Amino acid sequence: MGDYMSVSTHGLPEFDFIKFAPSYGSSQELFLALAQIVNDKFTISDASKFAENLVSTHIERGFGIGDGVAIINMKSEYVSDAIMGFIKLEKPLMLRAPDETPCHNIGVLISPVSSGKSHLQTMARLSRLFKDKTIAQKLAKASSEEVLNDILEGHAVESSQFDRSEAA
Repeated sequence: MGDYMSVSTHGLPEFDFIKFAPSYGSSQELFLALAQIVNDKFTISDASKFAENLVSTHIERGFGIGDGVAIINMKSEYVSDAIMGFIKLEKPLMLRAPDETPCHNIGVLISPVSSGKSHLQTMARLSRLFKDKTIAQKLAKASSEEVLNDILEGHAVESSQFDRSEAA
């Protein structure tokens, strides 16, 4: 992660991972898979505790934001840099959305505990991105990781103004 990063027109850094996922039997299975994805890519300090934190955070406040969208967002002592990703579920899961709609489009934002207000700013940008009607329609029709990548990374422009360590 260098000084020069790709930043979307929504003011977001590029995604660290984009996955088209099979069905999971429960939110806990999803969280275990997410912990594995994050650990494989970033080697977090304790993957099992990280997964436990995902479950407890979901129980405490939920991750669903409505219209089939969830944003798994939390601050974690097990990561040293912000991690941002996207998972599209083939079969949606209930993730405690206010409209009680099962979620199939899942944004991910995990930041270090020491992160400041930029975690909330990035969270707001992710929310706007996934609530954008044009993007939501494209994501709903996407049937592969390649298509998802084209949709989500298709807005990228070069910027030297974004520092991931501060965006967390």
